[in-house]
Amino acid sequence: MIFAEKLQLLRKQQGWSQEELAARIPISRQAVSKWESGTAMPDTENVLALADLFGVFTDYLLREDCVSEDDTPTVRSREENSRVAWAVCVGMQYLGLFLLLAGEVLYSIWLLLPALTMQIAGMIGFEASCGRYHQSPGTADIRRKFYRISVWAFALFPCQFLCGLPLQVIFGAWLHLPAIYLLGIWFLYLTVCLAVTWLLRPKIRK
Repeated sequence: MIFAEKLQLLRKQQGWSQEELAARIPISRQAVSKWESGTAMPDTENVLALADLFGVFTDYLLREDCVSEDDTPTVRSREENSRVAWAVCVGMQYLGLFLLLAGEVLYSIWLLLPALTMQIAGMIGFEASCGRYHQSPGTADIRRKFYRISVWAFALFPCQFLCGLPLQVIFGAWLHLPAIYLLGIWFLYLTVCLAVTWLLRPKIRK
């Protein structure tokens, strides 16, 4: 069984279209089509990405004498573990944001510490899980996706600190800030979040 046939088989077993497989690498759909038609072969980086994605050794993908997964040891698929770690750590970011906003509504500074602790723990936990697979081709893409989504949760407090904390101390209440500074906080927050989201957008490899 040649590489093109194995790739089609693995993709169909997952129930993915060529577009969905391309998005998970990420590459162009045309590249996947060429691989499956046998007119082109992926480079080393993409072979490793495919092996990691499907949870098989590269030998199974590249060696024609390996006609089934039983012919070569399978590696533990990291995709499900990555999804769980990603979901938990993103959830911690937004739980921290919820506590931060609750503290503002309730005029309680005591919710600030658990909110920041939750967000910092989420980032540390995510980086620790990524560190185990730092050489995996998909790790950089997972990290970009995490920070593109999480920045909307953890950027609010730093923006408040930069724009509003001195006035909060002076006036003694969260909602007594001058309107111009509230606008400044949200302008800085949206600018930072949109900039990070754009800078960490998915990169397409040809």
